[in-house]
Amino acid sequence: MRLTILGGGGFRVPLIHRALLRDPLAGHVVLHDTDAGRLAAIERVLAAQARGAAAAPQVTATTDLTAALTGADVVFSAIRVHGLAGRVLDERIAIAEGVLGQETVGAGGLSFGLRTVPVATGIARRVAAVAPRAWVVNFTNPAGLVTEAMAAHLGDRVIGICDSPAGLCRRFAPGDPAPDYAGLNHLGWLRAGGRSIPNEYLHYYEDPPGPARGPTRGEFLQEQQSQLYRRLADPHADPLSAWDGVRAERDATYFAAGEGSGGYEDIALALMRALTGGGPARLILNVRNAGTLPHLPADAVVEVSCTADTDGARPRPVTPLDAGQAALTAAVKASERAVLEAAATGSAAAARRAFAIHPLVASDAVAGRLLAAYRRAFPELAYLR
Repeated sequence: MRLTILGGGGFRVPLIHRALLRDPLAGHVVLHDTDAGRLAAIERVLAAQARGAAAAPQVTATTDLTAALTGADVVFSAIRVHGLAGRVLDERIAIAEGVLGQETVGAGGLSFGLRTVPVATGIARRVAAVAPRAWVVNFTNPAGLVTEAMAAHLGDRVIGICDSPAGLCRRFAPGDPAPDYAGLNHLGWLRAGGRSIPNEYLHYYEDPPGPARGPTRGEFLQEQQSQLYRRLADPHADPLSAWDGVRAERDATYFAAGEGSGGYEDIALALMRALTGGGPARLILNVRNAGTLPHLPADAVVEVSCTADTDGARPRPVTPLDAGQAALTAAVKASERAVLEAAATGSAAAARRAFAIHPLVASDAVAGRLLAAYRRAFPELAYLR
């Protein structure tokens, strides 16, 4: 199998490679990134990690998207438009307006989506043109929103993944082969033991944090990774030990940051194995709704328990959401769809509406100031008129 990783210079790419050393699912891994320096740095880490491995995949790297996609069986998309510097701006601009400053939830997530959806849409069109039989596994955040944008061009051949639901299941439904989970990405609930247990991101809605003190999560990661990539550029440095030390530090701070609980590489490989003939798998995935949650449009992407095999991923029956859960997911989905409208039409009015109707902003005046600040900060938003 030929696996193409978009965002191939990203920090977490060695995790996928490490999983492939344990389970040689792919014989050839193609790394693509727009940043040649980061791409070369991660190539060094992978080469060091593969030393002594019995069946390491061939690894090649390119900055040419068409070359990377041509011949791919599976495309793993994990891009970050404007890098970690963009995440810092997403967080700080929201905080300055007195609303939640977080990467994927609330105002920061909407800003991230507004600049990511046009790029993801371009990638989807390129995949459809040069690798129409490839499966696309999307981990680009905001994962549900980006998967929905790509699905407009790829249909059911794009599937979104997130490690957060799997972590919830490990804690509250260990060993359950078919967990009952439903909602949106970073906004879902697990039914286990007679309870409806919220995804950890729900605390942003139920008990929003107060004013940020000290560096934001984005600022912490930006400084950490800037130091790492500088070390990886040193030909005398040990690339694997440098990367592994930073990975351990990052993982140790996930819980405190309220972020996902790790293990996404295992989810990605389980899904890729199912899609390419390794037998069916039951996973929590981001797929088109198709009536699973009747209060949401059929073509809306939701995060639910699924069965995946060579025909793709199909939602399994789930317990219906209660009235409050349905109302919250409907409001957030309406906000996401306003982002998609803005990205498709260039409408600044639609972008403003996305902020105004989101439950964590819920103010047209604040929405206008947020959008104005994000447009000043990001050249990628020049398409909004």
